[in-house]
Amino acid sequence: MNPVSESWEAWERCLGKSSIIVEKAALANYEANASGISHTVAGVLRPRDTAEVQEVVRIAAAHRQTLHPISRGHNWGYGSRLPCERTGAVLLDLSRMGRIRNADAVSTSSPVAEIEPGVTQGQMADWIRDRELPLFLNVTGAGRATSLLGNSLERGVGYFGLRTSDLTDLEVVLGTGELLRTGPGALAPQAKSQFHYPYALGPSLDGLFYQSNLGVVTAAGFRLRHRRPCHATLLIRLRDTSAFAAYIDALGDLGRQGLVECVLHVGSPSRIRATLSPLVYRTLLTQGRSPGAALRTEVESLVAREFRETWTAVGPLFGTAKQVAAAHEAIHARMQALADVELLRDDAAAGASDPLTKAMLDPLVDLCHGNPTDGALDSPLWSVGLDPLKNPAEIDQTSAGIRFCSAALPLDGEIVAWAIAKEESVLKPFGFEANITLNLIDEKSALLITNFAFDKTQPTQASRAQHAVEAVFSAWETEKVYPYRLGVGEAGCFKPTPTFCRSLADLKQSFDPHNVFSGNKYAFSDRSHA
Repeated sequence: MNPVSESWEAWERCLGKSSIIVEKAALANYEANASGISHTVAGVLRPRDTAEVQEVVRIAAAHRQTLHPISRGHNWGYGSRLPCERTGAVLLDLSRMGRIRNADAVSTSSPVAEIEPGVTQGQMADWIRDRELPLFLNVTGAGRATSLLGNSLERGVGYFGLRTSDLTDLEVVLGTGELLRTGPGALAPQAKSQFHYPYALGPSLDGLFYQSNLGVVTAAGFRLRHRRPCHATLLIRLRDTSAFAAYIDALGDLGRQGLVECVLHVGSPSRIRATLSPLVYRTLLTQGRSPGAALRTEVESLVAREFRETWTAVGPLFGTAKQVAAAHEAIHARMQALADVELLRDDAAAGASDPLTKAMLDPLVDLCHGNPTDGALDSPLWSVGLDPLKNPAEIDQTSAGIRFCSAALPLDGEIVAWAIAKEESVLKPFGFEANITLNLIDEKSALLITNFAFDKTQPTQASRAQHAVEAVFSAWETEKVYPYRLGVGEAGCFKPTPTFCRSLADLKQSFDPHNVFSGNKYAFSDRSHA
């Protein structure tokens, strides 16, 4: 019998027919992606728990089939649900695994939730709210439907820090079907320190499974944050763009001096316009205004007037009321020569008398309070002239395309200004406007995250978008600037040293000897690359 047929028969016995997708129309939903990339998949497996994942992997190993795991598949701009293989891959869809396993144990003294890949930002936030816990989560702007675990394993960045620092004691299914725990759970199930102390004895294995194809993570502890008496939203608007480098250095000083504990997200004028304009547009439509080009122009003028078409830093400020007031005063003193500083306390946006101002500020305040929002998801549609969606999570099904270029930089104003100018000069001949967010993640480093939008239904635009990303990466590599995250279309653009690749290949042989887990964007462990 054909080994491929045998594997599907075995998977059907394991999961049941309703948990397997092979129909072409249904697969099209998995193949749709906001990046404008055309890959096809052979089928989708949808396990319900870790035991089923283990058995699916054992079957794949026995029949030499490859699997591509996804959590929720909302990896917009980086390939969505797509594997790197152009054809033939089998998706391992973990979205049905959506339990908070230790729900009864989460408390202020034990603020760690053991989550599965299907747990979303919105689900976790609602769960905390419904139980009236004085906790919140490290949110990103990627929307309520995104996976906490999936984004963290891609080294996503929240408003309160790097998501990698939120995970502990990973549960991993290896390519043999064996189960591995990377923290205290490796010593004994339900060890007292399992989700509190991050290490077992000996070397730490957690990092091997970030941006990795060495195994599939089926659960992990996810750290929650304690809510403070006073939460506020900080807005720092640059006055003169010619002082941009000095502005970045001054923002860096805020972290180095301990005045800002969290990530400052610094948005370019075009990024702010693309993000906030659809929110105002929605509000005006509810007031009876007619959609169309005239209203779009009016909306962009309103946003430009509110944010003065300048770079704006947004970040949380929290503590006691006195601590927040003192920090605000010190931040104002440090920034006053370069920028205007505004502090929105607690529900200041909700209390705004102007509904249009409220529409602009609400999502910023939500994120700085640890509340996930879909506020930013309409930005690629807006950039290509489309109206906002009823369900913002359906970006993949629209004609709007979006691609990301994401680099790690030292937190130095001159270097950051140079990198942005270089990137904009590369993108300009392709006809794309760079929408830039600079995330100041700590006192020494910044992540430059640039997206641009296009009409993915136009083959010439989709091709141009791919060439534009490659051109940016080529320009970066010439100057020794490297990405911290890749999309499906960029697999293979960068290759570490032979020693690094060879070491990963040895680990791949140990953890996944039958190459069950497909060559992903970071598959430097493949023997062919060593």
